[in-house]
Amino acid sequence: MKSKVIIVGAGAAGMCAAIIAARNGTDVLILEKNQTVGKKLSMTGNGRCNLSHAGIVPEDYNQSARTYLPSLFRQISEKDVRDFLKSIGVLIREEEGGLYPYSGQASSVVEAFQSEIRHLGIRVIDQVQVKQVIPKSQIFSIRTSSTLYEADAVILSCGGMAGPKSTMSSGDGYYMASRLGMKTIPPLPALVRLKSTDADLPKQSGLRIEARVSFFVREEGKRDHPIATEEGEIQITEGGISGIPVLQASAMVASALSSFSLTGKQRMIAKLNLFPDYSDQEYHNICEERKTRRRNRQLGELFNGFSHSLLTEMILKRNGVKPEMAAESVSSVSLEKIFQMYRNLEISISATDSFSSAQVTAGGVDLSEVNEHLESKKVPGVFLAGELLNVNGRCGGYNLHFAWVSGIIAGREASNFAAKR
Repeated sequence: MKSKVIIVGAGAAGMCAAIIAARNGTDVLILEKNQTVGKKLSMTGNGRCNLSHAGIVPEDYNQSARTYLPSLFRQISEKDVRDFLKSIGVLIREEEGGLYPYSGQASSVVEAFQSEIRHLGIRVIDQVQVKQVIPKSQIFSIRTSSTLYEADAVILSCGGMAGPKSTMSSGDGYYMASRLGMKTIPPLPALVRLKSTDADLPKQSGLRIEARVSFFVREEGKRDHPIATEEGEIQITEGGISGIPVLQASAMVASALSSFSLTGKQRMIAKLNLFPDYSDQEYHNICEERKTRRRNRQLGELFNGFSHSLLTEMILKRNGVKPEMAAESVSSVSLEKIFQMYRNLEISISATDSFSSAQVTAGGVDLSEVNEHLESKKVPGVFLAGELLNVNGRCGGYNLHFAWVSGIIAGREASNFAAKR
């Protein structure tokens, strides 16, 4: 009789694990909360599905994961990931390092997984809520709201808390893992927009601009404490900031915000350099040349063609001057302050957006709870994969890459474990 592996959660990691286990000759059952498998995968990358990225290294992930990931990446290389995707029929194209399905459709990737799952005879029970994994002598009982299933090995791949409305990700896996004695790092939204209470941010559609953004914790009487720095296109709108550089830093910002004391003395500040391509001397020369144009011009005219008009409007207002003022009436000191604000524009950050708009979850089951085969150290035969673990990467295919790597390893090792029983 075939051994049985039950997989809780049919996201990217869960489907990957199921296919690997089934190819190893194991009888596999998937229990999925949604109406269909691959729900979140179908929405990835705005429907384009950024599958992975070339040249991924542990430093592309959260600090606490970096010492653990080399072992996994040695087991499953980038080539292994590409070969696996190719084996289920997914053709890949590379765009500036990002790996995408040649079809340009996330839905086609999900369909490839669904086809392979059917071909391998993997059973899927959807719209089922798993409540608990119960270890018993030589077997596991998996309790749902209505049924009790049994398995020789279990893979928990039920995701985190990102996108609860669209994917029903509500942190069930954390509860199941904690019932098995595993430590969980409190989950936080990641790859998410950051909120601001600044009243002078551009209203309506806002603006997009290239900038270097640095995040700092500020506390009165102390030096600003740096959190993260990223560069690229920033989106500034009423109520907050976004764009890939902001998303990249959001997990670290969320972690810092969560650690703020209750005294209210600490604040998170985003500092934008709107001229990151210029050295200090080059920028100084540009400003000096602009100052020579002051004669017979209004102040606002001095900045025509200099930067985005909405930013200029905001910066002039912050400096207490109006665009219609005569440029020559503004003192050299005040004018210098205006120019320098383009290189040091501060926006206060009050919070992150909620899990409902987050792409991934930061936090999760502590990596110290699993061995290099992603098996629970406390409950042998229980394996974990994907976003449930405390691993979160950069925007651009890094999180899906970890899903594939962890899914392949968990599927392989769970089937090996089950075969020995």
